[in-house]
Amino acid sequence: MRRMVALLTLAGVLCACSSSGTSHAAAPAASSTTTVPRCAVATQRDLQRIDLTVGGTPRYALVHLPARWDGKSAVPVVLSFHGLGSNADQQRSTDGFETRSDKDNFIVVYPQAGGTLGSLGAAWDLKGNGEIPYVTAILNNLEQHACVDQTRVYATGLSYGGAMTDLLACNMSDRIAAAAPVSAYLPKVPCTPSRPVPVMSFHGVEDHLLPYGGGGRSGQVPFEKWGAGWAKRDACVGAPTEKQYKPTVERLAYSGCKAPVVLYRVHHNGHTWPGHPLGLGRQQLIDYFSGKTTGQPFPLMVALGLTPEDFADTISLANTEIDASDMILSFFKQHALANPPQR
Repeated sequence: MRRMVALLTLAGVLCACSSSGTSHAAAPAASSTTTVPRCAVATQRDLQRIDLTVGGTPRYALVHLPARWDGKSAVPVVLSFHGLGSNADQQRSTDGFETRSDKDNFIVVYPQAGGTLGSLGAAWDLKGNGEIPYVTAILNNLEQHACVDQTRVYATGLSYGGAMTDLLACNMSDRIAAAAPVSAYLPKVPCTPSRPVPVMSFHGVEDHLLPYGGGGRSGQVPFEKWGAGWAKRDACVGAPTEKQYKPTVERLAYSGCKAPVVLYRVHHNGHTWPGHPLGLGRQQLIDYFSGKTTGQPFPLMVALGLTPEDFADTISLANTEIDASDMILSFFKQHALANPPQR
């Protein structure tokens, strides 16, 4: 039961347990077309956590350094954001990036939300008032303690963490080279990036928490409308070209863009990270969310007006024809900042 509770505390977002499998795609690596600098900073090989005080509030982030890295060559950074009610440690189990980090030499950082959303648990400040300074402080601190390729800093995240990813693409485009939200909460927010930002995103057709077509109690923006907004910002031309990527996945890619915008419409996928199923039985989940095993119904389920059956089905249904982690890391590898900020 303890393991189950740990897996399901994700308040809405997530499948904290994953079956990451073996990666078949190259992860972000130093650019092969440019000379990657060697750093003057002495990388702290035991760096596992960054502790900060931001706006008077203690904050932290978990860090994974690649196992075979020499600590001297500049390597990319992937920021991976957890969902509502989840935490940094659970997000490590969700994306499977640490294994890929060890193989392909990039740093993974798992930030921890500093606020809460009532009974729903840990939550990001999606207005950005606290989170932009927090992420800025993380990157500044990391650059002081590890050899970071500042041209290759990326963001991804699940659900509410996907909303955080979108927030950073909108507000920190001078430091975030590319962004990839997964099953993201997509509220209507102002977005004025200082440069075109490469964006890739995945959303499940059977996502009942954050519907593909928008609406619901969350006020979700339709996934394809959100993508069209990024296409406009990135100066793309016309409507996206739709192709069958897999039998259960369509790829919608815009053309003529200053930075690419690529969407994946994922069938047989609920509110999950494609390729990383939760791995728990349906009845076990229903009993948990209904309150049969805990004494009270799951708060997020109640807030969204879903039945235990609907909630269980949407967080356990993961498409396994694709692996979002492999695809995200391959996408990141293709993009770097031309002019990172000088500090």
